[in-house]
Amino acid sequence: MLTHLEERLGRLIQPNVVELGNVLKEIVNIDQRITPYVKEPEQNAYGRNVIYQCEHTEIIVIMLPSHCVTSIHDHGDSIGAGLVVKGRLRNCVFKAQTENLAIEKAEYQFREGQLCFYSRGMIHQIVNSYSDPLILINAYSPPLQNTKVYQLDK
Repeated sequence: MLTHLEERLGRLIQPNVVELGNVLKEIVNIDQRITPYVKEPEQNAYGRNVIYQCEHTEIIVIMLPSHCVTSIHDHGDSIGAGLVVKGRLRNCVFKAQTENLAIEKAEYQFREGQLCFYSRGMIHQIVNSYSDPLILINAYSPPLQNTKVYQLDK
């Protein structure tokens, strides 16, 4: 799996979200091959494992246990694509109200095998409201930096 990612991503200098998603969808038997890269939660409420990084791209495997959410966050200057490998995902999209507060503006549902896309500047929260763990593989370009966490504006 890592060889495929290195070969495909190493050639992409400024990929768009569709190209990132295509690289993820091309991984044969990903549901079986991803298992060694899935990490249990440590510092966060969810498991996070950076499995590939080069100058232009980064791949992160996320495991959200049942009934778990990420923080409300952005991806800095990065764009991205996420492939749901196992489970179901709710992607809640927010709009910034102030520098640190955001309100929810939309929600999208994704099932196994579906891609979700993260545009530059998008503020969102990944939610697993189901009893089974969620495994997600995300590709970003450029690699994540300067991400920001928001609080919910009630």
